[in-house]
Amino acid sequence: MLIGIVNIVLGLWLMVSPFIFGMNRLTSNINHIVGPLVITFSIISLWEINRNAIKVNLLLGVWLLIALFLFEYTKTIAFFSNGGAACLVIILSSIKRKGGGKFGGGWRSLFQHNPAHLREAEKTP
Repeated sequence: MLIGIVNIVLGLWLMVSPFIFGMNRLTSNINHIVGPLVITFSIISLWEINRNAIKVNLLLGVWLLIALFLFEYTKTIAFFSNGGAACLVIILSSIKRKGGGKFGGGWRSLFQHNPAHLREAEKTP
């Protein structure tokens, strides 16, 4: 849960940092697109059943790193701010979280003869 909250804060930082550092229009647009996406997938991944949604943030962090070298950053501090945020998003999104339960078997359980969740439902009175 803490990983998701830190990623939410990083997404907020990405949204606010263009105003603080006076980034040019292109780089601030990148932050204004990637920041809300990081927040969205971090919030989705707070629930245990959706914990793998955090992997999308891994892709967003890699994009931020690539964007550092593709686009011109007018200020060095903005470059390092985005680089640090990208590295943190990548690291935090790469940490494997433990799952506590099973959630019905997913789509493949629709095509099984006697799926596990049906057997468990029959056991309860």
